Amino acid sequence: VLYTAPFLFQCEPTFQASTPSDADAAHAQPIIIKRRFPRAYRHRTLDKKLTRGRLASEARNLLKARKLGVKVPAVLRVDVDALCIYLE
Repeated sequence: VLYTAPFLFQCEPTFQASTPSDADAAHAQPIIIKRRFPRAYRHRTLDKKLTRGRLASEARNLLKARKLGVKVPAVLRVDVDALCIYLE
């Protein structure tokens, strides 16, 4: 069951594979992109700082939970400029 929310998108990976086996593995599994949207009610500078900090914190917490054995999605990539976390 895939739960949808305004900030979750399912798509195919867009990165380039270095070997044919990497290419097969990359296309075999879809990824989820969690995107944080800007808040219009905040000042732009404050919003950017808060959102980047929360994005990094969320990725760090997911990695820590995974190391401790909690079943959470693997973090594949964090794009701070686009405010996205790419999850397995």
